Amino acid sequence: MNKVLVIYSSKTGFTRKYAKWICEALDADILEYNDRERVNYAHYDTIIFGGGIYAGKINNIKWFREKLSDFKDKKCVLFVSGAMPKKSPDVMKNIKKNFKPGEWGKFKVFYMQGGLDYDHMEEMDRIMLTGFRYALKISKKDERMANMIAKSFDFATQKDIVPLVEYCLK
Repeated sequence: MNKVLVIYSSKTGFTRKYAKWICEALDADILEYNDRERVNYAHYDTIIFGGGIYAGKINNIKWFREKLSDFKDKKCVLFVSGAMPKKSPDVMKNIKKNFKPGEWGKFKVFYMQGGLDYDHMEEMDRIMLTGFRYALKISKKDERMANMIAKSFDFATQKDIVPLVEYCLK
């Protein structure tokens, strides 16, 4: 039996939502990132790490990168949630920038669109998004995006976990 552990780092709740759905679908154990040192990884065959991507940086990805060598005999999976649409050509490019060339390919990557939740965002994140929205408006490059990020939205859907779950069940 494949024993699965889902570890997640969530700032506004979208990554947490996906982690819980994945956990239910795989009958996996789940752990918040801050509790990551309280587990014996030897008991697991598959390690799934989830983090949100903010301004191109995956939340707490350094830990996952450092653990890859410890997890070399395990199936390793990364899921990333973010506000960017799934079909955006920049999604995988931005995710890949978080890794050194030798690290990429040692794990399977899945992206799941979440959203923006201004009510649960840290003040600095709200300020940065306001500045980004303003820059988009004055440049007139992407008025649709500027309007989209003007308020909270949630595009998280349980069907987005299906490819990850199918991969883990192989």
